[in-house]
Amino acid sequence: MDQRLAPFHEQHTQSLKQICRLAAAGILLAFAATAWGILYPYPHLLAFFILAALPLLTLWICWRHKDFVSFFYHATPSGNEPSWAECAGFFLGGCLYIPGFGLCILTLALDIRIIDLTQLIVPTILGTVVLAFAITRVAPNYRKHLGHFACITLAMVAYPPSVTVLINALFDYSHPTILILPVLGKHETEGYYQNRPTTTGHYLYINSQGGGADIPVVGVSEEFFSSIEIGQPLCLSIQAGAVGLRWYLIKPAVDCER
Repeated sequence: MDQRLAPFHEQHTQSLKQICRLAAAGILLAFAATAWGILYPYPHLLAFFILAALPLLTLWICWRHKDFVSFFYHATPSGNEPSWAECAGFFLGGCLYIPGFGLCILTLALDIRIIDLTQLIVPTILGTVVLAFAITRVAPNYRKHLGHFACITLAMVAYPPSVTVLINALFDYSHPTILILPVLGKHETEGYYQNRPTTTGHYLYINSQGGGADIPVVGVSEEFFSSIEIGQPLCLSIQAGAVGLRWYLIKPAVDCER
């Protein structure tokens, strides 16, 4: 190596080491925020902000250092550089798509249900296109590796709808429409796990048309399913949504009568 380039190479390697460590910490933070959302989802805003910010922060880091780091690739292999570049790229790639799955899990943990799921089609397509464009800007080499580009773009598809659903629910301060409805029927779906029949879903039949929403059947947890019988009331709480996506929660009737 040209001795005149030695200081630059050393600085380059140190930057890659720092990025690698930061990205690894980001992945651990994403898993921690997801676990927090599942086990104890309050304050859920904190978990949401962490998971929503990580991919954006990752894109910003890659933009700042796009001359020598990108996802899963190393630009100029020399000396020990490839290992650190690959490490940084691997963890940065994880920081892009792992938070999207974490946000999906957080949505399920909070039991947020959108009445009309077709309303998520446009935000999902639009958000994915914007993210794909951002990736091509911060990692130009992806234009020559369409297979990897397609894979990481598909892995990020979970991010836009999850962010939309959570913003719509967590920042919704509208007054809910409360419906106390009787359970008209119960149904369990079954599947097979390791060649043994197992229950895969629990559903309750209701009639919510009088409340301005056509929700004939709702999926509930096994605990809630077991605690309620046909003819008993449940609470359907419908809200307008911060971005116009009507959503609802299922609760025991006693929770809405307090």
